[in-house]
Amino acid sequence: FLEAGDAHAAQILVDTHISKNPDEAEAYNIFGLIAQTQRDFAAAAAAFLRASQLAPTEPLYVIHYAHALADQGDFATALTALE
Repeated sequence: FLEAGDAHAAQILVDTHISKNPDEAEAYNIFGLIAQTQRDFAAAAAAFLRASQLAPTEPLYVIHYAHALADQGDFATALTALE
């Protein structure tokens, strides 16, 4: 749905998936990507942070988290996250 430009439908699917699989890091990553397309950077950062907590060895989630923080202008926290 997201690739087709229907972020709302994609969000509904991911929300449903997360409610059934609350410990799946990739679901939170996808949630964050959807939130970024909607310019909801706070929601994106929260989702990416959760993904990185669930899968601490996956660097992509931390990079996404830092990017969402930078999108909000929080460069200091973004740099700290990447250390």
